[in-house]
Amino acid sequence: MSQEFGPEDEFRILVATDNHLGYNEKHGERGDDSLIIFEEILQLALEKEADFILLGGDLFHENKPSRNCVIQCSQLLKKYCFGDRPVSFEYLSDPSKDFCMKEPQVNFHDPNLNIAMPVFSIHGNHDDISGLGDTAALELLSVAGLINYFGRCTDLREVQLSPVLLQKGRTRLALYGLGNIRDERLHRIFTGGKFLMLRPKEDTESWFNLFVLHQNRTKHGPKSYIPVEFLDDFLDLVIWGHEHENRLEPEWQEIRKLHISQPGSSVATSLCDGEAKPKAVGLLHVRGKEFKMESLPLRTVRPFMFRTVRLADSEAGRDPAASDAAELAQQYVAECVERMLLEAEEQITGHPRQPRQPLLRLRVEYSEEAQLFHTVRFGQQFAGRVSNWEDMILMKRERSELDSKDVKDGPVMTQTLPREEMRVEDFVAKHFSEMEEGTGLRLLNELKMGMAVNHFVVKEDSTAIAKALQHQIGAAVKNLLSRNLLDVSEDSISEELDAIREERRQRKLDKLNATAATGDSGLGTGTTAAPSARRDSDDDEEEMLEVLETDPAPRRPAAQEVTILSSDSDGDTEMDLQTAPAPPGRRGRGAAATTGRGGRGRAGRGAGDARTPAAPRGRGGRGRGRAAANKGMVPLETMFAAASRSSRAGSASQSQSQSQSQSASSRRPSRAASKGIVFDSDSD
Repeated sequence: MSQEFGPEDEFRILVATDNHLGYNEKHGERGDDSLIIFEEILQLALEKEADFILLGGDLFHENKPSRNCVIQCSQLLKKYCFGDRPVSFEYLSDPSKDFCMKEPQVNFHDPNLNIAMPVFSIHGNHDDISGLGDTAALELLSVAGLINYFGRCTDLREVQLSPVLLQKGRTRLALYGLGNIRDERLHRIFTGGKFLMLRPKEDTESWFNLFVLHQNRTKHGPKSYIPVEFLDDFLDLVIWGHEHENRLEPEWQEIRKLHISQPGSSVATSLCDGEAKPKAVGLLHVRGKEFKMESLPLRTVRPFMFRTVRLADSEAGRDPAASDAAELAQQYVAECVERMLLEAEEQITGHPRQPRQPLLRLRVEYSEEAQLFHTVRFGQQFAGRVSNWEDMILMKRERSELDSKDVKDGPVMTQTLPREEMRVEDFVAKHFSEMEEGTGLRLLNELKMGMAVNHFVVKEDSTAIAKALQHQIGAAVKNLLSRNLLDVSEDSISEELDAIREERRQRKLDKLNATAATGDSGLGTGTTAAPSARRDSDDDEEEMLEVLETDPAPRRPAAQEVTILSSDSDGDTEMDLQTAPAPPGRRGRGAAATTGRGGRGRAGRGAGDARTPAAPRGRGGRGRGRAAANKGMVPLETMFAAASRSSRAGSASQSQSQSQSQSASSRRPSRAASKGIVFDSDSD
């Protein structure tokens, strides 16, 4: 550290990333792990007299954390971050440019709060922005004054980062933050020259430039990561979130003349080798332009052991196809698990809150199907000794046995990545890449469908795929309409109308013949074959014919549940669901014993308020029509025409007097609001 700066000039920053609060919270044994470790992190910050805590994203494991998780997190922040100790540094920049709130301000400047240790945090890919109003879970804590949420980009076509400017003594700190953006999009922003980091005008070179981000560091694809070359060379230190492997010690990057520190996660969320390394957080000391990272091991982390074994090295590998190969394999695996349990005891730190039951992941490589056994049934014998006994064994075929195909230039070797090392989007892309040429997707976009599947699997969004389909179909229809590719000739429209009329007349004739043959009026039974639903359909078609004859241009149906999907100029889909109230419809009027969906019919009173002569009450006493349009369903054959259909809420029974039927049916029927899809997107 520089001798020109004393202790009064030194920033002490506790750095942590990927806390994943709420991970596996419903698990009986592991549910509290993330919160126990997070409390230890806060305790370390107090013990080390940190000036503030810097979190690198994924504070919560889900973007919609449970109420229990939010409450416990808030209680911990209130317990350890509030107090009478004065904040020892100054905040110099404009809060309206730094923080993501309606009334932005740094929380230790709020006169209603007594902040002793501020927390600055960006969002990650797990607690990212979503839902109505494009909000993040961190905003709940920010509005409550518990943390300072920064690094959110509102314009995803161009990114301009303004630093949070802090000063302690003579040390000046420019803190840059970038919440998670989809890697492919951020990659495109960088390569398009749309990424800009603003610097202070005053004494530009005297600031220590610290950048915290939450993106892929490991290359998962051509554009699904952020290369070091993209980073600005004026940065002094980069805190890299999202990667869970502990690489806390700053690594010098010669290509950009900067250091990168990767603290890793505080709780294991996947059973892989990188998560098995010791967990730690860092205490960053900054004086002037010099810094030092001190490692603080976490003592409440659940012990985790990861091993890979080969059945070929055991007795089960001598004759892999033997009838007792599975039994021999289980004996060998059981011995390996016992050794791992002994090794896990060495990770016990003695902390009173450290869980004792370890996490184990034993990856067993086999060569023959005869060696396979039921891993869950096998793990039950370790229940009470291993916290994840149900998934501690992973059977995997040996890597040396690769599938090959004979081609003209020789064999092509292919290998599939293990499931825990492959993203959902990769599975989707691999599926379409293996399809024969010309049989892939034509209307839908493979990349966006991969994103939708990822939201469905990872974030448990059950509507993601449906919304993606609706959006892409709507964009295709809009594109076709803009090019006049759906225009049809007048002759074809006339032929279509004639066919519809003839089909309608034939149905009416069949219906009248059936009524005359049965002679059943339906009064007194409540289950009449009165033509309510069919007449509704006929009236719908009559109105549809009028629409087509007068105005063949497509019309937007009345909205009840409106799914609004938009995409920016880059073609990236942002999905949201909004529900608008349906316009009030007029009450239908009809005869006894039959009714539309909007009302209930009784003997003596029709649907709505239509008065009818008294009749004996029939079975059930109430009947319901089945007009499909009343359910808000848009038929497939009219989707591209987008014409609004309406149905009659009630129809007059033919068994009543003709004058009363005509009186009831002469009134204007009610219109059922149909579900409409509103698209706001570009031509992609």
